[in-house]
Amino acid sequence: MFKVKREAVFALLIAGLLMAPAVALAESTEKPPAPPSGDEIVSKMEQQLNLSEEQVSQIKAVIEDNIAKVQEVIKKNLDTKSFRDQTIELQKDMEVKISQYLTADQLIQWKNRKQGRPERRMGPPPEN
Repeated sequence: MFKVKREAVFALLIAGLLMAPAVALAESTEKPPAPPSGDEIVSKMEQQLNLSEEQVSQIKAVIEDNIAKVQEVIKKNLDTKSFRDQTIELQKDMEVKISQYLTADQLIQWKNRKQGRPERRMGPPPEN
């Protein structure tokens, strides 16, 4: 059960970081801000979780691979639900890969930091 929660927490964090600009582009004609680079994401993780140099290298490779996959999904011009479904699956896969490189303490720290943040809502606003 802890593994499922850990995966969900990490998936939501990375999905929010990577998907928010793409969803904004689909809903707007304005050019969205660029998503954070793999370096920016890993740098933040390094500071928050005190990652080793080896962890930084390993996690950066996983994140950059995921960013490339998300960009491929963006190019497909999918409807919001399909886009969300596909990118969430990519995030789950990425979380599993990254979790292999984090210690148990780092995973707990990550989860605790995520709990204090408001959840990012993705997609169009709800219809009233």
